[in-house]
Amino acid sequence: MLETTYEKSPNIGSRKIAEETVLVPIRQTLGEEPSIFTLNAIGARIWELIDGRKSIRDICDAIASEFEVDPALAQEDLVGLLAQFKETGIIREK
Repeated sequence: MLETTYEKSPNIGSRKIAEETVLVPIRQTLGEEPSIFTLNAIGARIWELIDGRKSIRDICDAIASEFEVDPALAQEDLVGLLAQFKETGIIREK
């Protein structure tokens, strides 16, 4: 599982506003609720690292190092965030 890679959906735009990153769906189908996602600094860095080449392990290592977080905690939080991203269609497995 830690070798899985993800890529961003082409239907999501992102903008940095002040200290937060905002993700906005570009296209929605009729009947879908509009959704805007706001990411804190760590979430924004994870978003930057999702490039279709880096594995979950690579992203986890970067987050643990850059934010001086326990690697086990970084992995647990990362996996949870990626699951939310995948469920909402923001990312897809490559």
